[in-house]
Amino acid sequence: MPAILLKPPMQLFLSLARALQVGALALTCTVLAGPTLAQTTASAPAEGSRPDWEGAVGLIAHHSPNYIGAAGSAWHLNPGFFVRYGRFSLTNNGGFVTRRDDDVERGVAAELLRSETLRVSLSARFDGGRDAGSDAALRGLPDLRATVRARLSAVQQLGAGWRLNLGLSPDLLGRGGGTTLDAGVVHEWRLSPSLLASAGVGGTWADKTYHQNYFGITAAQSLASGHRVYLPGAGLRDVSASAGLRIALGPHWLGFAGLSASALQGPALDSPLTQRRRNWGSNAGLAWRF
Repeated sequence: MPAILLKPPMQLFLSLARALQVGALALTCTVLAGPTLAQTTASAPAEGSRPDWEGAVGLIAHHSPNYIGAAGSAWHLNPGFFVRYGRFSLTNNGGFVTRRDDDVERGVAAELLRSETLRVSLSARFDGGRDAGSDAALRGLPDLRATVRARLSAVQQLGAGWRLNLGLSPDLLGRGGGTTLDAGVVHEWRLSPSLLASAGVGGTWADKTYHQNYFGITAAQSLASGHRVYLPGAGLRDVSASAGLRIALGPHWLGFAGLSASALQGPALDSPLTQRRRNWGSNAGLAWRF
């Protein structure tokens, strides 16, 4: 019987990531092509049931570690905005939702497919990299350059308030950001007509390039920083849990708050840069929608 040759999982994953890079670079062309490319099945919401455009502006406070695995953390207060026209959206921060209660993809995004149970989006977002001066543990290490990440995401509604989220995110500019793959399950409860609660669990896998740049230490970096040499490979980066509340404060105002916790795994956990396995985060915001 002739042998059947299959590509290793890593090769398949990298092939998919390269295909996503090509697709994300074509996002601008897709935007210019106009709404006719977004025709979905008859089960998609009718155009008359939603506004052609909407937006929001607000302030968002968030507390997070100085870097993933750091012992130190800090509060940040940032302005946020969100604009949607048809199937296209633009936002600089997380936490915003559409009037259909869809989570908004950060960056510039296009909705590729929408039905009653499935939504697929492609987006490009700014990744600020990492400033070695943000924490004493990074002293002697180089900054990680800012880049642009693509994200291909799918949201599958499972019924009874449950949904499955999947996302693939490669570094489009090849600046050492690598590729990550995340998956999670979320449940939502409508506590009142104006109050929505949610909770979820998930995990993130990262390739060798990502782990080496964010958690690895080369021989030259070891001499400069004092950390031991560490050359990680691909693997599960973390598992996480989150909970959130969202409340409509009238026809235009929206408030939201959330808590998250993650536990580093595998290559990230074994890194000499990891000072704390468990990372906590929180956020709260107030937005005016129009």
